[in-house]
Amino acid sequence: SYTVRGHGNSSGSSRIMSNLERNDFKEVLASVRQLQDIDTSSIGVSGGSQGGLHGLWAAADRLPVKAVTSDVIVPYWASDMLSNGSIRRTALLLLKVNSVRYDAVRDTLWNFLRADDYDSLRSHFIGGRDIDTSVLNSASLPTLRLLKWQDHYFGAVDGIEAFARYAGVKKIYIGSLGHFSDQVESERIY
Repeated sequence: SYTVRGHGNSSGSSRIMSNLERNDFKEVLASVRQLQDIDTSSIGVSGGSQGGLHGLWAAADRLPVKAVTSDVIVPYWASDMLSNGSIRRTALLLLKVNSVRYDAVRDTLWNFLRADDYDSLRSHFIGGRDIDTSVLNSASLPTLRLLKWQDHYFGAVDGIEAFARYAGVKKIYIGSLGHFSDQVESERIY
């Protein structure tokens, strides 16, 4: 377990689940693989939301892990925040959360949002954040994906479509409420 840049006691500033954080994850995994008493053939990745994105990155980047679990995230998560010519309220929350230290990119995105410049917001936000599913779906890494029909961040439909096209061993669980599995007792137990 580690804390992503700009969160908690970590150093650095978040660029909002971008390629910078993706490269950070690769470095963390490489460091874990160097620890003593680590069975490098049995490393797994599990997480929810941004942590779930790490699992999708691991599969897409063909990182040396045995399996991944991705909870409440979809490959086109950034596009999903700006779908149908609209901006999800949760995109506003993401850009203004006080517990994260952001890079200047957040201010740029926020200014586009305030100016109602949807096209600029979309072009600056999507790039480098969505996962190329043509690469992801050709992976063979075993994956468990957990999605919610009533997730206030991401739409389950995109996640189901990406799951259906995934070439590797796979399982999916589609729950009902919230953004995390532990919000509903039956899902937490699952």
